Amino acid sequence: MTMSARALTALLGLAAALSLTAVPAQAADTSAPTLSVPARSSFIVGQQVADPEDIAELGGLSFINGGASKQYKWTASDPSGICGYSIDEQFIYGWEEGTLHPSNATSGQYTFGADYWGTRSGDVFAFRINVYDCAGNKRSVERGLDTYLKVAKDYGPTVPSGWKRTTWVGAVGDSMLNTSTYKTSLSTVVVGDGANGHVALVMAKGPGRGKASIYFDGVYAKTINTYAAANINRIVMWDKELRGTGNHTIKVVNQATAGHPRIDIDAYVQ
Repeated sequence: MTMSARALTALLGLAAALSLTAVPAQAADTSAPTLSVPARSSFIVGQQVADPEDIAELGGLSFINGGASKQYKWTASDPSGICGYSIDEQFIYGWEEGTLHPSNATSGQYTFGADYWGTRSGDVFAFRINVYDCAGNKRSVERGLDTYLKVAKDYGPTVPSGWKRTTWVGAVGDSMLNTSTYKTSLSTVVVGDGANGHVALVMAKGPGRGKASIYFDGVYAKTINTYAAANINRIVMWDKELRGTGNHTIKVVNQATAGHPRIDIDAYVQ
């Protein structure tokens, strides 16, 4: 059955009255994803740092020669989603492009080795993280590797009140300070050097060790647990960013955990 001229005219008039229009196509995504990478790398909490050596030609100071791992953590986001990333590395001869990883991951990390010699991690001088959204847009951020690593604080012959010294060749500087007394504390001043932007607290773990609270510049930061089923030395228990070149005070307070009240403070590395 065909529509009469009168019915067709009525239908067109109704459409005009309702302002029926076509839905426009969605605009294409041409914006690069958001990518956040910290300015400085951090130490990896839980890792064991290498046993340092004394370098006579550098004034007899203690440096971490065998190294420790450090990392940059990155995060990314985009309305169209993240669909891949790659990591490029800069060597003395130039940049080497990394493999593209198809992935919806919105976070990741770049890990490298650090020591005092500044030889860089496998002679890598910098890295570049590239993130791609699902529309094909790319965002890149480049960071240098702050690989120079030193002992920021090792404790000398003076033993603070409430503490005892443990001599052990497996410790930084071959000794540690320990206490089993509740609320006994140790305050240490560390200095931001403007280059290595993080400092790490190194302690021993074991079946006789327990919890300690950490305060940074007088403000509570975290409670850590140095208990472990077996004894292990030179463990990074806490990492903190140091901005600028000012002094900062780190205070460690023993919580004297029931049954395993002891804590051992080894050193700070930076």
